[in-house]
Order: sequence, then structure tokens, then C-alpha cells
Amino acid sequence: MSDDRVGGLVKEGIGRVQDAAGGLVGDTETQAKGKLNEVAGSVQNAYGQVKDQAQDALEQAKDNAQSAYGSLESYVRNQPIPAMAIGVGVGLLLGILLKSGGKGA
Repeated sequence: MSDDRVGGLVKEGIGRVQDAAGGLVGDTETQAKGKLNEVAGSVQNAYGQVKDQAQDALEQAKDNAQSAYGSLESYVRNQPIPAMAIGVGVGLLLGILLKSGGKGA
């Protein structure tokens, strides 16, 4: 859990207490500040959740890329001739595509 989520939850809790205390004693200014803190805390918590999800997605992508690299490396070590042929073929294809793309046709 990120600091933003914790801070948001704390701010939201403080806002609820302020809102309740203001309502109890009839202080509308304290009650309004409490509602504002609740909303601000809720927004901060939501931001923290999005940030955590983005971090998790980034970690997953990193793991997938490392796994794919490991598989590719294993294939190249075990099958060097076919791997080299594939590399040459892809290079030639890219060269043809890039050359024809420059002529506008």
C-alpha cells in the first residue's frame, strides 16, 4: 500500500471526525472542513490505488519481458543456425520495407 493510499485514508478519517464533531456541536464551518477533508482523502486514496495498479502492471510487463528474453536466449543457444536464418530474414524484410517506404509507393 502506497503512502498516498495511507495518507488518503487518514485524511478521510479525520474528515469524518471533523464532520461528526461539527454536526454534534452545530459548527457548520468545522463540518464543511470535515467534508472537504473526506473528499480530499478519498481522491488521494484513489490516486494511490491507481498508482499501485500501474506499478503492478509495470512489474508484470517486466516479468513477461524477462521470461520472453529467457525463452529467446534458450532458443538461440539450442538452435543457432535457424535463429541466425530468422534474424537475417527479419533484417532483409525490414530493409525492404524501409526502402520501399521512403519512395512513397
